[in-house]
Amino acid sequence: HLDVDVDTGETKVETPKLTKITNNQHLQLQKQRQEIASLRISVDRLKDKLAQTLKEGEEQRKAHAAEISDLKDTIAQQSSQLEEHGSDLNEVKQELTDLE
Repeated sequence: HLDVDVDTGETKVETPKLTKITNNQHLQLQKQRQEIASLRISVDRLKDKLAQTLKEGEEQRKAHAAEISDLKDTIAQQSSQLEEHGSDLNEVKQELTDLE
């Protein structure tokens, strides 16, 4: 609100309203700063949680890879044992056939 002094032609600004607005804006800014700080903390927590989850996932992947490798080795051993037994069986069959 502006007041004009009729005698001098000076304009006067009523500062209480402006101060009131400024205080409101200041309070809003403080509130927003607090919200931003809170959001930053939340984002940091989420980043930490994600990093932990990724680390655990990588550890699980390595463990699974080791298990798969062990299983492959076991399968290879059992396959070679089966081949040996197979050739032993063939020899026994051949001996039985020879006996007949």
